[in-house]
Amino acid sequence: MFKLQNVLFLRNNLFGLKLARINAQQQHQMHTKCSQQAYTWKSEILANEFSLLTDEKMNSAPFRFIQPLLRHFSERVNNMENVGGFKEPIPVQYLNDLSCSMMKNIQFSTSMTDDSEWFRKLKFVDQDFIMANVSSEKLEEGFWYERHICETSQVPTRFNNLHDFYGFLIWMTFPKTKRLFNLLHNQNMLERDNPHCKKRSPTQNFLTLFDECGVLVCIEENHFEELKSLLYNMEFKELFWKRREVVEENMLFINFGHSILEMLTMRPYIGYTTKFTAVPVNSETCKSLIANFCSQR
Repeated sequence: MFKLQNVLFLRNNLFGLKLARINAQQQHQMHTKCSQQAYTWKSEILANEFSLLTDEKMNSAPFRFIQPLLRHFSERVNNMENVGGFKEPIPVQYLNDLSCSMMKNIQFSTSMTDDSEWFRKLKFVDQDFIMANVSSEKLEEGFWYERHICETSQVPTRFNNLHDFYGFLIWMTFPKTKRLFNLLHNQNMLERDNPHCKKRSPTQNFLTLFDECGVLVCIEENHFEELKSLLYNMEFKELFWKRREVVEENMLFINFGHSILEMLTMRPYIGYTTKFTAVPVNSETCKSLIANFCSQR
């Protein structure tokens, strides 16, 4: 199992990434204050959450790896008009149109099972519809959301909800990883032999944390130990300032957690914390990833 580490994102805007040390007490105070503000703001009903996803944000670094998908939906919702964002929420059916196109005839397998058939049935379904048609006994079971996905290939999705939309985009970008996480959740629940247990196990906590706020740090294999050590020890000035050119040529940060994208769209704040894991990649793959990332600018 990968070891998760903290990455503290201090964002004055969405175009750069600054990192700094803050102690646990400061982090807790900042998180409590910002969570209260976010809750108050979130309680205000937005007619169109997608209106917050402006061109400026779509073009910023944290969104670059999903930019082609964002452009696809922006053009479809806006009927190819250049309106600088989304003029209305994205219908769930639009998600399925793209999903069917991307998943068709692709062979999928994880380390646990051959999932080709499961992926061919993959569908994103309005959550209200699912809850209205699922028995109350099922809904009383612990983690019914993960169980439902595993058993039916249906992902409950809320309309006009950026959190679920970004969840969909991560499914499209990392389908095998998302499916593996789902299988591990389900396996863990079966091993506990208590369908009504609603307390996450340590494994489920790990999976949920990374699923919501995980960052994958790809490091060129010849620089892996050196750069990983600086990153894990939070020697940020040495890493990101003194060795900036080395970082730009040999490291790539990829958002996996869909909550990161939601927060950066709706209300980014200083001190927002994510979890990351660093993985070594060979030189050719690293150069390709960085070149592809830079081409989206």
